[in-house]
Amino acid sequence: MPTEREWTEAFRRLDKGESSYESEAKRLGVGKGTVYRHHIQELQRMVNRERSELSRVSEELSKAKQRLAMLEAEHKQKRQALEQSLQIRVKELSSKLQALEEEKKRVEGEISRSREKLSATLQELNRVLTTQERLKNLGVDKVASLTEFVEGYEALGFSAQQVQKLVVWRQSLAKMGIDPDKVFELAKKRRSLEGQISELEKERRRVEGIVKKLKVEHRRLFEETTSLQAEALKLGKLGKVVKLGMIVVPCKLCGMEGVFVKLRTASEYKSMMRSGAALQYRCIYCGRWAVYTPWEILSAIGLLATPELKEVGVRTSTIKE
Repeated sequence: MPTEREWTEAFRRLDKGESSYESEAKRLGVGKGTVYRHHIQELQRMVNRERSELSRVSEELSKAKQRLAMLEAEHKQKRQALEQSLQIRVKELSSKLQALEEEKKRVEGEISRSREKLSATLQELNRVLTTQERLKNLGVDKVASLTEFVEGYEALGFSAQQVQKLVVWRQSLAKMGIDPDKVFELAKKRRSLEGQISELEKERRRVEGIVKKLKVEHRRLFEETTSLQAEALKLGKLGKVVKLGMIVVPCKLCGMEGVFVKLRTASEYKSMMRSGAALQYRCIYCGRWAVYTPWEILSAIGLLATPELKEVGVRTSTIKE
């Protein structure tokens, strides 16, 4: 009686068309009907195995479709919630940016008005000093001595002699029609306005810094929104691929998205990977045929499931196998 290995070799030659039932019957030393019956039984076992594999793959595909539908629904909810949150955040930032722009304009207006006040004060002070200079040119020596007293008074402080000179100086100015209090008031007002202008300049620089940070945050939120939209588009494409059982890949010869690939079962792709087989597809644009391996087709499907957003703080590394 032939061994299991002899039967297997005989079936392989029959499947490839390299032999006939009569030749195998003579080689194995059995009847032609026996060879035929054993071959039919082996083919039936193969058909049963393929049916079982097909049933398993169909069940896995059904589960994958259900899982994909759940993931799409979950992702849609998360995406909608994130988009709403981003829209609210963008509106808030836009409102803050507008308020800061208005505050910046107000501060600049305050600075401009302070400069105008300072200019008016300086003009008034110059007018008083010009009057003093004119009196000096007319020969009024007291005006010159009183001016020297003011400079010394501000630098050295009060004394009995200085108080006496101050009284004489004020009386002399009053006789000449000049209000001495107004001279001091204008000098103090000038220093006060200069301090206000300095503070307003600091406030303007601070507001400009805040505006710049808000613009950077606005740009970052816009980039995140764009990335989420791209990821949603990829997931939509993946859903269509699973639903239609077909994917479009770039042509290797012309580079156009014109190669339509009808997807096969997982067992078929595994078998082709083990045997090193490849598939040929024709581009609808250039009309030429190109060869694709199962890895290339499965990679195109896998790329549709890869995320677009990069997690903050995750460091990438190269894995050596």
